[in-house]
Amino acid sequence: MIHNSQGPDWAASLVASIKRADEALDAEGFLQLLDEEVIFRLGSQSSVLGKNAVRGVVRQLFAMLNGLRHDVQRVLTDRNTVVFEAEVTYELKRGPSLTLPYVDVLTVGANNLISDYRIYIDLAPMMAAVS
Repeated sequence: MIHNSQGPDWAASLVASIKRADEALDAEGFLQLLDEEVIFRLGSQSSVLGKNAVRGVVRQLFAMLNGLRHDVQRVLTDRNTVVFEAEVTYELKRGPSLTLPYVDVLTVGANNLISDYRIYIDLAPMMAAVS
């Protein structure tokens, strides 16, 4: 697992691991990066607590997609916090492909897993496209 004591590239490694799991639509691979008691928030949805709750959110999102791609533009770190700015292109099962900007804010715990994961994104355009 990734931890800030493993050198200056730990944050880029963590972001690459997230990107790899997401782009493979691999919910279980994504969940391996999370603490059991993770706090997770996607867009304007309410936060959920724990890996099992996150599993439901991620599976629901992935079920709407044929694929997705991340274009990470920058990664910032401060101690055990990682912030990254990016664009995601969703390839929707029902509707057009859609590219949206977002920012993720992650807190990595002492166990080297993400304990707090917040995704700041406006999903309204995607919801409108699939409805």
